[in-house]
Amino acid sequence: DHTIADARRKYSGFLKSYPGASENRSVTNRTFFARSRYDENLYLGYFALRERTNVVLTCNASVCNAETLHKVALATKKRLPSFIKN
Repeated sequence: DHTIADARRKYSGFLKSYPGASENRSVTNRTFFARSRYDENLYLGYFALRERTNVVLTCNASVCNAETLHKVALATKKRLPSFIKN
């Protein structure tokens, strides 16, 4: 996004679009976790302030669990600066 305000608005939109999403601070200060209606998919989204970027990861529950998705999110956060040009 062009501005931090734009990225914050987008994060709020993402948060509202995942029913039952719960916010936490496990990846960044603005992180959410959600499950699909029948627990088929797991979602983890976070707002990376410095990069003005939102990341949403999705994983089918048959492939990964919440802990694995969290580990993937931490790895993407660590590598994100090398992919983003401010």
